[in-house]
Amino acid sequence: MRTGRRTDFFKKNNRGFTLLELIVVAAIIAILAGVAAINTTPMFTQSVRSSAEDLQQMLADTRTAAYARGRNDTTYLEIEKDPTNSRIKATPYVNGTAGESRYLGRYQETITVKTRTESEGGTVTDSAGKELTSEKLYVAFTKGTGEIYCFDTAVDFSNAAKNFNQTSPVADAVITLKKGSAVFEVTADGLTGRSSYKRILS
Repeated sequence: MRTGRRTDFFKKNNRGFTLLELIVVAAIIAILAGVAAINTTPMFTQSVRSSAEDLQQMLADTRTAAYARGRNDTTYLEIEKDPTNSRIKATPYVNGTAGESRYLGRYQETITVKTRTESEGGTVTDSAGKELTSEKLYVAFTKGTGEIYCFDTAVDFSNAAKNFNQTSPVADAVITLKKGSAVFEVTADGLTGRSSYKRILS
């Protein structure tokens, strides 16, 4: 008899969730997700800003180092996603000798590269953005003027410099760094090589 009552009890209470209960649970999950997003966004923003600052400074230092050397000298900045941890790493090379590598930011950020040209009429055109994955990005500047003569992705610098189309109009080099909703853009002017960064608001 007890067994029968217990079975009846479970049958009566095995009715699932009501619509109201599901709505309440969904609302709680949405609130928790919102709180988590609010807490992580400032962290990501600060990290990506720091990455942009570091990258802009390293571009400026590479341009300065190139002033004392020729256009075809092996002085350049190498940027890659470290295969061991997927973080962005930048290494300056002066006359073919590697300097101190530096990780950009604290997280596994996404890095996208593209060129930007402006016509005489003022029309600005961006190339298709290319996400940096297995290949490395190389940036090099011309002696004296600071003009960009190499901004390309390849397995090594010699291939990047060889493949770079030097007959095209000089374009600005644009590097976008992203983590979550935090997006910053680092730009090096094609004619002067001077670099800057700014936050991109979606």
